[in-house]
Amino acid sequence: SAGYLLNMRDNKGNTLYITYNGTTLYSVRDGVGRITTFEFDNGKLSGIIDPSERKTSYIYDGDKLKNIVYPDTEMSSYDYNTTNGTLKSVSNNEGYRMEYAYFTGQAKRISQIKEIGSKGADGNWLDLLYGTNSTIFQMPLEEKIYISLTIWETQ
Repeated sequence: SAGYLLNMRDNKGNTLYITYNGTTLYSVRDGVGRITTFEFDNGKLSGIIDPSERKTSYIYDGDKLKNIVYPDTEMSSYDYNTTNGTLKSVSNNEGYRMEYAYFTGQAKRISQIKEIGSKGADGNWLDLLYGTNSTIFQMPLEEKIYISLTIWETQ
């Protein structure tokens, strides 16, 4: 096992069993024997084959994920900022997209995620604010949601 996750069990006793090809994830089997298989090319995920033998393909442009092609031939496309390589937007076949804005001068932290409808109409948005070990998420007309992270050091 050498430190690799071999199984996961939820609070209801359902278990997932994980196998590897060397150090690379190969498959996940659920408690009733359904298997999902993972394919890699040059160290990057290139495909996921579900228990019904349907394949989702991952296509890259260099090191950046460019497209995900689903079994029904629908596709998600990823666009990146040319200046710093950050994710600019994700869109689907119908033109629906999510756009990402970043804080200036910070370590590529997302400041806002904005929804754009298939006909170009603005949708919802989510603002993100970062503190020490915490993140605040705020949507329009909603209360702020605070998420705090505690890091425990082990020896």
